[in-house]
Amino acid sequence: MPHRLLLLPLLALACAPAPPGADAPAGGSGAEQTLRRGETLYRSHGCIACHGPEGRGDGLLARALDPGPRDLSDPSGYRQGHSAEEISRTIGMGVLGPGVSPMPSYPHLSRADKDALAAWVVTLQKQGTGDVLAVRDGWIRAAPPSARVTAAYLTLDNAGGAERVIEAVSAEGFEAVEIHETRERDGVAQMRPLDRLPVPAGAVVELAPGGTHLMLIGPDAPVAEGEERVLRLRFEDGALQTVALPVRRGPGEGS
Repeated sequence: MPHRLLLLPLLALACAPAPPGADAPAGGSGAEQTLRRGETLYRSHGCIACHGPEGRGDGLLARALDPGPRDLSDPSGYRQGHSAEEISRTIGMGVLGPGVSPMPSYPHLSRADKDALAAWVVTLQKQGTGDVLAVRDGWIRAAPPSARVTAAYLTLDNAGGAERVIEAVSAEGFEAVEIHETRERDGVAQMRPLDRLPVPAGAVVELAPGGTHLMLIGPDAPVAEGEERVLRLRFEDGALQTVALPVRRGPGEGS
């Protein structure tokens, strides 16, 4: 126990408030801004020092802690609950007890900031827990420098017992994202926007060229092959999920 107490000053230093000017960038929807703020707080308030950039418990201070920091990707390990509301409450209270790594409280954070940080932590939870979808085979189509739109494709696998409904999508570096469906009518392909994208329980929904896809509008820079862009899925129940997709050329588009 004494060695754990000696680590508290080090943890307090790592988790100190961010300096002025560390705010998240403005822009985007309310949910998007909240998530960006949460990510900024996660990095600037030292969470990354223990939990690591992806929440796997592999930060720079992890080796000095016994037991090690919680793996935030595993919701089953959250002793005080893994919902956004429960995580926000834990952030305010801190964690100090036998058998767990200490975590300082954050009394200086406003309720809005604690909620934003909790929302970001939820996005770090591993896929297939019932709260998020498993995402695979995702990619964004590379586009010419002058192009104002491109598309993203991915496969969504809902292994949970309840339907998950995506109501909105945002993308890093784009003004807007729309869910589109392509259907052939009288031999002519027609595209129309969808207000929501349901993924039934136990089902797999494929977003692919020629079918349902994500239309990415207004890039802030050319969408070049070899890059990676971050998409954020927002569900009807308010849950958020972050996925990173590579940019590449489509089949038959050359090298």
